[in-house]
This record gives sequence, structure tokens and C-alpha cells, in this order.
Amino acid sequence: MFMACARKPIRIMHQLVRSVTCAVIFLSSSSVFAADADVTKYGAVGDGTTLNTEAIQKAIDQCNHTGGGKVIFPAGKFLSGTIALKDHITLYL
Repeated sequence: MFMACARKPIRIMHQLVRSVTCAVIFLSSSSVFAADADVTKYGAVGDGTTLNTEAIQKAIDQCNHTGGGKVIFPAGKFLSGTIALKDHITLYL
């Protein structure tokens, strides 16, 4: 009788550890695919005269496709037309 009572808390602890482990894996996997995208790697030029709309949009689309993240603009003047922002994207200016 005593052994059965002693094993129940151990089983509950194992279930709790298993549940917490699954939750941690799930939460961390959602950010594993998030990536930052530098607009210059997609062809943007920060010279103030080059139209960078297409390159900026490509960076936004790629960042969104990988789960979100930051679209990074290094120092410079990036000329752009209309762009479409997407979910889970942060513009880092």
C-alpha cells in the first residue's frame, strides 16, 4: 500500500516534466525559423537615388516566409515606393 502511494507523486512529476519539456520545445521551435534580413543582401543601395522598392519587398517577403523577424536597414538613405508589410515583421531602421 505504501509503495503505491509513493509511486503516484513520481508519476505525476514525470508527467509534469514531460509536459513542460514539450511546451519548451514547441515555444522555442516557433522562433527557430525566424530570421533577420538585411535589405542590402537583396540588392538595396542606400545612396539616396536608387529605387529600392523591389529589394525591400523581397527582404520583407523572405523574412515573413521564414516566420518573421527584423528587416534591417543599415546606415544610408534608401529610396522606396509603396511596400506591403506582413505579419511578424519589424523594420529595424
